[in-house]
Amino acid sequence: MSKNPENHIGKHKRLYKAARGMLATISHEHDAAYIHAKDKHLRDKDGNIDMDLLDDTDVQEKFAKSMSDHYISKAKQHFKSEKKLNKLEKDMLMRAYSGTTESELKGLVTRSGSNLTSTRYRQSTERLMQNLTQQVYASAGDHIKEDHIEGIVKHVGLEDKLNVAQIDAEEAKGLLQQFHEDGAITDTVLKQIIPSYKVKKKKKKKKE
Repeated sequence: MSKNPENHIGKHKRLYKAARGMLATISHEHDAAYIHAKDKHLRDKDGNIDMDLLDDTDVQEKFAKSMSDHYISKAKQHFKSEKKLNKLEKDMLMRAYSGTTESELKGLVTRSGSNLTSTRYRQSTERLMQNLTQQVYASAGDHIKEDHIEGIVKHVGLEDKLNVAQIDAEEAKGLLQQFHEDGAITDTVLKQIIPSYKVKKKKKKKKE
């Protein structure tokens, strides 16, 4: 057992909070990139949104470029980069921040055309966010080791419910993440994180 499990728990809580904030921001920027391009390229002469304009190849090119520029701008802010980037560096930065690149955006816009509604684009970004979420939360728990497990189980109040010796570091991270999220771990949630054979069986009350 770690001598100071609270240190590891406190660090995880801080990194988890930072990760959650970053993910919420990136999710917002996915929507903002789409809205920015939509406002810039899909307004008709009366100021209304005309999705049919997105069937034009020239508009598609400009639409994807505007989205890409938005992502790169926000990525540079996030990573505190003021460097002038070449095409490859922009793609790498954009991929690290948003999970996609300008060429992938072009492909999506070209395939979808006027069918690229906000709902459809959000569906595509949800898949990106799922991958990014796994990566970011995994990074937040990189410092959690096997000798921290017992302290974590006690911290989340499950020492009487779990066979601590059978819990691995990944499961401990899952418990800690859920505890930071909800402040407690219900039996229903516990079943989703820990295999049943690692949970102590309830003692049957003796009949009087």
